[in-house]
Amino acid sequence: MSDPRKEDPFAGRDAEFGDEAARALAGGPGAPLKQRHPSGLWVLFITEMWERFSYYGMRALFVLYLVATTSKVLENGEDNANPGFGWSEADAYTLYGVYTFMVYITSIFGGIAADRLLGTHRSMLVGGWIIAAGHITLAMTELFEIEAGLPVTLETSPGSLMAFLIGCSLIIIGTGFFKPCVSVMVGQLYRANDPRRDSGFTIFYMGINLGALLSPLVAGYLGEKVGWHWGFGSAAVGMIVGLIFYQLYRGRYLEGVGMPPAEPMDGKTKALVLAAVAALIGTPAVPLALYASGGLGLVTAAWDAAFRALGLYGMAGLLAGVVIAAIGVFLAMQPRGERAPLGVVFVLAFFGNIFFWTAFEQAGSSLNIFAAQNTDRGVPIPAWFLRLAAQPAYGYAWLLIGAAGLGLCVPLWRRVIAAPRRNTGEPTPPRSIGSWIAVLGAKLAGLALIGALVMKAAGTFDDLGPKAQFPASWYQSANPLAILLFAPVFSWLWVWLERRRANPSTPMKFAVGLWLLGLAFLAMVAASLKSEDGGLAGPHWLLITYVVVTWGELCLSPVGLSVVTKLSPRRLQSLMMGLWFFSLGLANLTAGLVARFSTKFIEQEDGTPATLDFVMEGLPGFFLMLVVFPVGAGLVVALISPVLRRMMGDVK
Repeated sequence: MSDPRKEDPFAGRDAEFGDEAARALAGGPGAPLKQRHPSGLWVLFITEMWERFSYYGMRALFVLYLVATTSKVLENGEDNANPGFGWSEADAYTLYGVYTFMVYITSIFGGIAADRLLGTHRSMLVGGWIIAAGHITLAMTELFEIEAGLPVTLETSPGSLMAFLIGCSLIIIGTGFFKPCVSVMVGQLYRANDPRRDSGFTIFYMGINLGALLSPLVAGYLGEKVGWHWGFGSAAVGMIVGLIFYQLYRGRYLEGVGMPPAEPMDGKTKALVLAAVAALIGTPAVPLALYASGGLGLVTAAWDAAFRALGLYGMAGLLAGVVIAAIGVFLAMQPRGERAPLGVVFVLAFFGNIFFWTAFEQAGSSLNIFAAQNTDRGVPIPAWFLRLAAQPAYGYAWLLIGAAGLGLCVPLWRRVIAAPRRNTGEPTPPRSIGSWIAVLGAKLAGLALIGALVMKAAGTFDDLGPKAQFPASWYQSANPLAILLFAPVFSWLWVWLERRRANPSTPMKFAVGLWLLGLAFLAMVAASLKSEDGGLAGPHWLLITYVVVTWGELCLSPVGLSVVTKLSPRRLQSLMMGLWFFSLGLANLTAGLVARFSTKFIEQEDGTPATLDFVMEGLPGFFLMLVVFPVGAGLVVALISPVLRRMMGDVK
C-alpha cells in the first residue's frame, strides 16, 4: 500500500486544517505553497466587497443626509427636491460617532456567538440578511412626511426618524454577526507562519476597498442627485448580491470552513452565548427604546454632569483606566504562555488603532462636510464634450463601446491570464495581482461607459455648463481607489523587504502608518487656510490628504488584521477579532466626538463665537491637532517596538 502522505498534499498539516477544510484551503492538488493563494480567498474577497459596498454607501450619505435642510426652498432659490433631516453638524457628528461605535462593538458579542454556537459561516449569513433588512428600512424613510423648515424629531416627523433609527439598529445587529467572521475565515486559509498570510490579507483588503470605491460613486450619486432613499436602497442591493454569491460558491471552495464547534456546550457556555446574543441585540435596541420613551435625556444629562466634573482629560483618563483594567483581568485569566502575544494585540488595538482611526474616520464626518461646504467641486467641461453630450446618439455610442469593453474581458482573461500551461499537465500558474487588476479595470471601464448611458437617459448632461459639480460623497472613493492602486505595491514591498531581511516588524509598521497619517493632515491645514473668509479650497487638497492617509493605512490595517490571527490562539480568534473591531469602534466614537469639537473651532450660524483653538484659530487649528497627535503616538509605538517584538516570540 502506498504511503498516503505522498498522495495527499494536505497530510501532515495541523489538525485544525485537516480533512474537508484543508482541501478547500489550497489552490488545488499540486499547487506550490509559495506561489498560489487559496481559491477560497477569492470567494471571501467578493463577499466582503459587496458587504463593504453596502456599509460605505450608507457611510458616505450618513452625515450629509442628516444635515441636509428640510426647507422647501434652497439658499440658491431652487426648490428642495431632496430634503434631509435638517440637523446641526454637531448633532450629526455625534450620531455618526455613536452609530459607527455600535457597528464595531457588537462584533465582540457576535464573535462569541460564532465561536461557541453558530460557526463563522452561519453567523455571517445571519448577519448579512439582517444588514440587508436594515438598508431596506432606511430607504423606507421616504414613505413618511416631514415638516418643512424644522429638524426631524419625534415631535415633528416621528415616522421618518424611527424608520431611520430602526434601520441603523438592524445594520448594527447584522454587522455584529457578520464582521468578525470573514477576516477569521481568511486567517484560517493559511498555516501558522505562512509567508503568504500578510499578502493574502492585503489582497482581501483590496476586496474591502473595491466595495468602498464603488459605493460612494453609486449610492452617493443616487442619494445626493436622485433621492436619499435611492442611495440607501442601492446599499441593500449590494448586500443581497454578496450573500447570493457566497451561497453559490461556498460549497465548492470553502467546504468545511467556518462550521460550528462539534463539541456540545455546557451550562456555562450556553449562558455566555445567550448573554452575548442579548448584548448584541440590546446594544442598539436599548438606546433606541430610551430615545423613543424620552429616557435617553436622563442618560445624556448624567454624562454631561460627569464630563463637567472631571473635564476632558479626566474623563479620558477614567475611560482609559477602565479599558486597561479590563485588559489586565482578561490576560490574567489566560495561560501564561499566551499572555505576552495577546498583550501585543491589545497594545496595537487600544493605542495604535485608536489614534490612527480617530483621525482617519474624519473622512465620514468633518472631511465630508468640508468637501460639501468648503471645497470647489466644479470640474471644467470641455466644449467638445458639451457638444457630444447634446447629441441624441451619444448614449447609444457609449453603450456600444461599454458593451464591447465588457465583452473583451472574458477572452482577455482566458487567453492572456488563464490559458498558459493550462493543457500541459502542470499546475496553472498563479495569476498576478497586476493582471487581475488590469482585467478588473477593463470591466469597471465598461461599466462606467454603460453608466454614462444611464446618466444620459436620466438627463444628467442636459444642464451642463462650463463646470459640473460632482457629489461631495464621491471624495469617499478617493481612499479606496488609492488602496487598489497602491495595495499591490505594498504587498510586493513587504515580500521584497522580507527577502532582504529588512521587513519592519508589525509594531514599526504601525508607527510608520501613524506618521504618514499625521503628515497627510498638513494638506488639510493648507486647505482650511485657503477656505477662510468664505473662500473655497481647491479640489486637490482633499485628494492629497486621502492618498497619503492611504499609505499609512496600508502600513497598518492589513498587517493588523493579520497579526490578530497570528498571535491569538485558535479558540479565541473570533473573540480577539471582535475585540480588535471593538478598538476600532472606540476610535469611531472618539472620531465623532472629535468632529463635534470641530464646530467649536469656528463661529456658529447663530453668531456664537469660536471657543476652541490649537496653536492656530479656526479649522486650521483643528486639522493641525490631527497632525500632532498621530505623529506623537507613532513615536511612542516606535520607542516600545523592541519590547513588543520580543513579546511576539517567533511570530513575525
